[in-house]
Amino acid sequence: MLATSFASQTDIVSDVAEFVRSGGYPFENISVVTEDGYLLDLFRIEHGLNVTTGKRPAVLVGHGLFGSSRDYLVMGPKRGLAYLLADRGYDVWLVNGRGTSYSRKHLALNPDVDPEFCWHEVGVYDLPAIIDTIKSVTKQKRIGYIGLSMATTASYVLGAERSEYNNDLSVIISLAPVAFMRHINNPMLLFSSRFEQLLNVAGGMLNMYEIPPKRMQRLVTAMTSSMCHTSSIFVDACAAMLFFVGGHSPTQLDKEDLVTIMKSISPVSLRQILHFAQVINSGEFVQYNHGRSKNLQKYKNAMPPAYDLNKITAPVALFYSDGDLLSRPKDVELLCRKLPRCVVKHRVKLDSFNHFDFLFAIDVVELLYDDVIRVLDSYSDFV
Repeated sequence: MLATSFASQTDIVSDVAEFVRSGGYPFENISVVTEDGYLLDLFRIEHGLNVTTGKRPAVLVGHGLFGSSRDYLVMGPKRGLAYLLADRGYDVWLVNGRGTSYSRKHLALNPDVDPEFCWHEVGVYDLPAIIDTIKSVTKQKRIGYIGLSMATTASYVLGAERSEYNNDLSVIISLAPVAFMRHINNPMLLFSSRFEQLLNVAGGMLNMYEIPPKRMQRLVTAMTSSMCHTSSIFVDACAAMLFFVGGHSPTQLDKEDLVTIMKSISPVSLRQILHFAQVINSGEFVQYNHGRSKNLQKYKNAMPPAYDLNKITAPVALFYSDGDLLSRPKDVELLCRKLPRCVVKHRVKLDSFNHFDFLFAIDVVELLYDDVIRVLDSYSDFV
């Protein structure tokens, strides 16, 4: 099981490397510098256990809100998407977006006290720098992209705002896609949308720019370790907390995994949550609302503009489920209609399949990942 101390970025990267290598897989950590000065840790599993020779198409895998590359590793080789892709012949690259436990360095700022960014910056700065790095290392013209939740949102920002990168992606595979949020039932984000302005003001007054706050992260980790074991009287409360944040199917949650899942939660910028709240309130897929004065300065308009989805020319495959409280089927339908090349719209064949099930479901391979890899294979240049 991976350590979760936030004390040293070097320590937690070493823990991930040891965890991956203990299973017989190669591990590489490459530092990526973004245009605006963030230093990101980009993790690579170059090949699987039985596929070590020949050309391997590169695939980039992005994480959701409160997530990191750990999400695709902690379930181990039988259920972790990173291992499954590597064993199917892919050169796997794992995103650690700015502000996560693994990407808390900047050339000038202190990310512990200056995390004022949203997922717009992930799409405009992080993904381009990462894609450029992967292409430079692998010498491949195009790579595949798999994103979950917020990573799907960032990929649409990339395609719309940095449209030249559409040519670098063989396919964008979106798991639990999030752009329009008109029908959302997720408790945490609904609460955030109703109190968006209050949360924004309170964050500034309390100097609280990320969730959980830096000063509380050790406490949260310790509480999780003691409360979420199956022998704890609080185990059902942990499951309820997981449901509040993302949602899960009761039939697909193994409570033995709860400690691992909860300890994998990574801090996020408050603005990332506020940006989603603004999308909910507007009913559109819009850029961040900084307030009238800054909007006029930044956008030349009092209100933030909508992202132009027509500029996303890469093929997009959407994987969704009826039971997902965050990525709702009607919103996925709308997104598919707006995208120029919505090539796949695949519904998971389990009505109760929920948001976190895309990562941690007991039967995630049979219900989801086998189909995802088939789509990825069909768009790969040399599988």
